[in-house]
Amino acid sequence: MKKCQHEFVLALCVVGIFALLPWLQKPAKKVLVVRKGDTASFLAIRYYGFFSDSLYQVLKTNNPHVADLNWIEPGDTLYYPIPAKPAAAVRKEQVQSPATRAVITFLDGQVQYRARSHEKFAAARPNLILLPGAEVTTGEKSRVEMVLDDHSVLRLAANSQLKIVQLGPITDKSATSGKGATASQATFDFLLGAVWTKVTKAMGGGRSRYELKLPTAIAGVQGTVYRAAVASNGEASVRVYEGLVQVRGVPPQRLGPPVQVPGPTQIPMETWVKLVRANQELTVSADGKPSEPRRSVDKPQDRDWVNWNQQRDRELDATI
Repeated sequence: MKKCQHEFVLALCVVGIFALLPWLQKPAKKVLVVRKGDTASFLAIRYYGFFSDSLYQVLKTNNPHVADLNWIEPGDTLYYPIPAKPAAAVRKEQVQSPATRAVITFLDGQVQYRARSHEKFAAARPNLILLPGAEVTTGEKSRVEMVLDDHSVLRLAANSQLKIVQLGPITDKSATSGKGATASQATFDFLLGAVWTKVTKAMGGGRSRYELKLPTAIAGVQGTVYRAAVASNGEASVRVYEGLVQVRGVPPQRLGPPVQVPGPTQIPMETWVKLVRANQELTVSADGKPSEPRRSVDKPQDRDWVNWNQQRDRELDATI
């Protein structure tokens, strides 16, 4: 009798343990339901803190039910393997390391790219990784989002052109150690259209540089949110939302026969270099001379673009 009672109690314990297993076991994969605007790379950066070609292959293996991971739809279910390291820790490492590439985390409409200047433009796609030398263009009613390794962001509005000139580590020889410290350099040629830029604050040693080169000016920033626009006649504008942007006017070079010019004169730095603070804007004329910064409020026709960018910034900063 006692033996039967013992076996019965043991059986109940086994059943109880199996009933609790779903609560005790950590699932091997995280289930994510795709929302409007999501891409595999966008979700990966939010969940893992990074995205790469090798990670893309892992996601393909774990989502055989998805015909094409580059073109997912709202309502689709994706499975992301649970990482060994929390995304917050990976994110911190990424921010501290120099960015070496960008990934297209969203696009809408006609977006084209080419990896090198001698190649032909081809249709871009989400999750495409871009290296220095790559150029991106957008067509009418189109936009694209690119996220760098360090979580800095570039978004192009319709009818825009941008080239990634340089990404990677540099040696800051001005470092107090005397040996120089590792910093990062990110340089982009922005030729036409409108661009939204969110630059992550450099948390490592050295002095990182992030420059957006307009046709007649260079906007140098660090830890800043701003947008810039370039018109077809070469005139440009810079509007700052957070932080500080140094805008340096660059007079265009004119080719032609030599002409007599006046002798050298001293031009104050303030004539060509302006500091633009949050909620300020300036314009740069076609001859490269920046105006004085002035207080600025978004125009009604710009609010949709601004609101969309700010919402994307918030989503990218929020881990899942």
